Amino acid sequence: MYTNAFDQLHDSYGQAQAALSIKWIVGKNRLIKDASQWRPKERIAPNLEEIVDRMLKAMLEYDLTAIDDCLLQLFDGDHPLSQKHEIYDLIIRITSKLHADLRQLNEHLYEILNWDAHQPLILFQFETVHDILSWLRRRFFELSELLYLKRQRQKRKLIDDITAYVKDRLEQKITLNEVAAHFNFTPNYLGQLFKAETNSLFSDFLNDLRMKRVCELLQEPTKKVYEIAEQVGYKNIIYFNRQFKQHMGMSPGEYRKKHNI
Repeated sequence: MYTNAFDQLHDSYGQAQAALSIKWIVGKNRLIKDASQWRPKERIAPNLEEIVDRMLKAMLEYDLTAIDDCLLQLFDGDHPLSQKHEIYDLIIRITSKLHADLRQLNEHLYEILNWDAHQPLILFQFETVHDILSWLRRRFFELSELLYLKRQRQKRKLIDDITAYVKDRLEQKITLNEVAAHFNFTPNYLGQLFKAETNSLFSDFLNDLRMKRVCELLQEPTKKVYEIAEQVGYKNIIYFNRQFKQHMGMSPGEYRKKHNI
């Protein structure tokens, strides 16, 4: 009788251990009827690098939905991992690739998140995979926001630098190719970036700056119109007059009369 009772206790203990293992995968507050029959299939996503590439792209675009979709692909899927050390290994693989990819963009994953890569002991404090996933989701959302804001500031500074560069050279012949070369970009990329950030074509931006400068110079009554045209980079006075009239709705002479210059 004692042997049977001991066997039943041993079986119950085994069932409890199995149930705890299942809880790690299926989550909290779930009814587990027969843990002995449960056998998880273990496999890390074979296309992990491709998914992480998509996730980094989503981070840079601050697309939180796409980040979450990628995480679910990596952690849930059809064949969830069943052991903590497997989840740990998966997270190391994900963060290592993210870190390597971000280094190519002159960013540092662990510095951005203030995350000690060598002491991720927090991962072992969670009760379920879902707890870990929730924690990782929050950190990656935070990473995405920080990266996005930093890149927006960098873009804004670049536009400010371009504006200052062009203003200093309004008296010269300025082209998108020349400006792009100075800032080490291709003309196509810089043109697209400028349009995206200012909602204006570079040529329109340049013309607008020139016309504003012309209006300032027209305030000086001693300056001739052709002198002003040359000073802002126009060698053809007829073309200059047409451009000014198209932009301001009047000729340079009419502008002076209207402003009593």
